[in-house]
Amino acid sequence: MARTLSATDGSPPDANRTTIAGILVHVLGMFFGFVGPGLVYLVSTASFTRANAQNAVNWHVFAFGMGLVAVVLAFGLGAISDVFVIIGAAIGVTVAFLNIIFCLWATVKAIRGDEWEYPLAPTVINSPIQ
Repeated sequence: MARTLSATDGSPPDANRTTIAGILVHVLGMFFGFVGPGLVYLVSTASFTRANAQNAVNWHVFAFGMGLVAVVLAFGLGAISDVFVIIGAAIGVTVAFLNIIFCLWATVKAIRGDEWEYPLAPTVINSPIQ
């Protein structure tokens, strides 16, 4: 669900609330996983930045966990059967593809002033927007 920061009359988002860090936190997550957005979340004071960093951390923790599942399936259980290798590879490729698509989409939404919550992501960080 996206929370829009723009006015109800269709005017563009308030430039004072939309921050560069709030926009780039999603791209940062593509390259540094949950660590980059997590650091931005810890040091930011702007509500837009914190909300976008929170959403990015929630997604990247999920993606990291799914990556671990893929590695365990492919390399840990792959010795038992090749089916586990195929399943692990499919999970890994799917998560990598979704990560790129979701991060780019979240960046576009942030540019428009929206705080987009990633689909499938559980709530890891749940804090009220200040």
